[in-house]
Amino acid sequence: EALAAAIPVRHALADAIDEAAPADAKSLVPRLAKDAHPSVRASLAQSLGKKADPAFLKTLLALTRDPDPEVRRQAAESLAPFPQPATRDALVALLGDPRTLVRREAEDSLVAIHPACPVDEAAGKRLPEGRAYTRYHVYRLLGRLNSRQFAQPIAQRLPRETRPVNIAAAVFALGCFDADFAADAISRLASHKDTGVRTDVARALGAIAVPNTYPTIQRLAFDKEEDVRHAAIIGMGWVADGKVFNPTLLKVLKTVNTDKMSGANHAAAAWVIGRTRPPSPAL
Repeated sequence: EALAAAIPVRHALADAIDEAAPADAKSLVPRLAKDAHPSVRASLAQSLGKKADPAFLKTLLALTRDPDPEVRRQAAESLAPFPQPATRDALVALLGDPRTLVRREAEDSLVAIHPACPVDEAAGKRLPEGRAYTRYHVYRLLGRLNSRQFAQPIAQRLPRETRPVNIAAAVFALGCFDADFAADAISRLASHKDTGVRTDVARALGAIAVPNTYPTIQRLAFDKEEDVRHAAIIGMGWVADGKVFNPTLLKVLKTVNTDKMSGANHAAAAWVIGRTRPPSPAL
């Protein structure tokens, strides 16, 4: 009778599945998964993630193919407690979902299950993907997992990317890998018109720490955008070479025009000064 009731009642049932007795859950879940209203199915997907009962994994996997994007997103999030190949395959497939929020959730869940069920090789097979938005998430995922075996393939794809977010994601991954062989290619992107690209370039060069790119980091410390400046200043702290960067840090501190150097930039420089060696008496 409850399943024939109004949508709020069915929604409440789905929302309470994680606390339902096993017999009740076994009876209700199959029917709620086929409910006509997407909010009920989404609520069920959320509850199944909280319940984390392997008996309902097949239902969650099916919900990743639901026609409603919010159901798919919630199913992707709820798969995180199930680190196994079927979960991995479903989440890798969702990296190709047309909805951004679904792909983001799939990426996060892949990171979550990776320690118990490695996902990088399966995700890496999607690097040649024709859809740029899928490659974006693959770059981000492999970088977050520090899957350095993909450094060369990502570096090879970098010059072919045209979307700023994809360029930034590839640079992000190469920075995570400390891919010093790609330092020059990354440095050449320091003049890119997109703020996000320049920000990730500054971060990556700080992580990679190749001396011939230090002038690029120093230049980015005075970029027109605060986020780029911040990333470059923090990058100097990662390198921590006082002989190279102390004069630049002094110049940062002396730049008092808030349009050119913010309080956050000054605070970052102060943090870096505590890390650089040798220290400078002028600082």
